[in-house]
Amino acid sequence: MKKILIIAISIFMLGCSGKSDAERAQEKADKMIAEAMEKVEKLKAEAEAKVKKRTEEVEAAALKKTADKEHEKREAEIEKQKLEEQKKLDLQHKPNPKLSVYNGLYFSDRSSNVGALIFVDGKLCYFSLTDFTKTYKNEEYNIKGMTDDGFFDIKAKYYKDRNDEVYLKEIILKEGKPKLVDSQCVSIDRSGMIFNRYNTLKNLMGSKRNWNYPLNNLIKDIKDTYGRSDAEIEKALNRTDFYKCSAFANATFYGDKFSFVEILESIIKMP
Repeated sequence: MKKILIIAISIFMLGCSGKSDAERAQEKADKMIAEAMEKVEKLKAEAEAKVKKRTEEVEAAALKKTADKEHEKREAEIEKQKLEEQKKLDLQHKPNPKLSVYNGLYFSDRSSNVGALIFVDGKLCYFSLTDFTKTYKNEEYNIKGMTDDGFFDIKAKYYKDRNDEVYLKEIILKEGKPKLVDSQCVSIDRSGMIFNRYNTLKNLMGSKRNWNYPLNNLIKDIKDTYGRSDAEIEKALNRTDFYKCSAFANATFYGDKFSFVEILESIIKMP
């Protein structure tokens, strides 16, 4: 009985596995195609991933390059601005004690309507006269030193634009040649016009010049305007540092005109 069962099972198994060669060949071919397609899809996916990665790398590099250029541009602009700011600072007036020997007020003896030059520690200003009773500042220079041939070496000049804004501009200019006698500056030659130094306002106002506004008128006007005493007036008229008074020091470039009475009053107020 057992032998009969084994034979029956064997016949059944043979019947189930009984495929033709053609079917087995087809199955093998289908399997090979499926494996090939799987490899193709895998290669395709790998290729797409590589392309994507490369694209991302290129885009990232481009973005970095753009960002670097923008950064460099900003840095260049900042550096340019710093240089411009530093240049402005360099052009600003800085008191130079080495030039103090030229400090003073200088007036032209050739013509009383020329005006006055005032030099203070490296700043040279020209004040014009109007009807001999008022003055205003209409030239201003910052000086860096002296040239080899004895002129003031100008580093910057003040200008006023159309909007009345005052600005500094770097220039290369020789302006004024001082004359020293016994280490004391006695005059400044400005393009052939000699400006002589006056040590006091009294010396200037009382000089032999055809003033339309003589010293006596100045004394009378300051008494009437400010009620100043003879002692105050005399002291101010004889101050040798009178050119440093606030009337001159605070005068704005091409600003309001101010009178000699205001000048004398500011001298009286000097500490």
